[in-house]
Amino acid sequence: MIDFISNNWVIGLMAVWAIIIIAFWTSFLSTMNEKDFSHMPEGYLLHEKSFVWPDAVIAILLIAACYLLATGNPLGERIALVAGGMMLFLGVIDVAYEYANDMHKKPRASLADFIGTCSIVVSAVIIIWQFV
Repeated sequence: MIDFISNNWVIGLMAVWAIIIIAFWTSFLSTMNEKDFSHMPEGYLLHEKSFVWPDAVIAILLIAACYLLATGNPLGERIALVAGGMMLFLGVIDVAYEYANDMHKKPRASLADFIGTCSIVVSAVIIIWQFV
């Protein structure tokens, strides 16, 4: 457990990530046909679309963990660990893909986008460390 971070702060972090994940996919899928992906690496859309279902599972687990932790149910810690592990795994895949395909540079994306992707890895480590 991280002594200087409260469980309530981590619950908030998990809730924010659940919202971010849901908002990202809602936006991405609803505007996908309007976007120009010609500057992206070959296979980019296939790569992205493969994350819809795992990310949905993460969002559901994060919401469940938030609820259970907020109500004092110790099962919330175990569910948070599962969600954190999934976030770490998928975050590392995303970071590796983005770095290997120069998506931290224009015209493909930006350093800010890459830092945003890296933040899921940092958040996952915080969640895991809190409940290990």
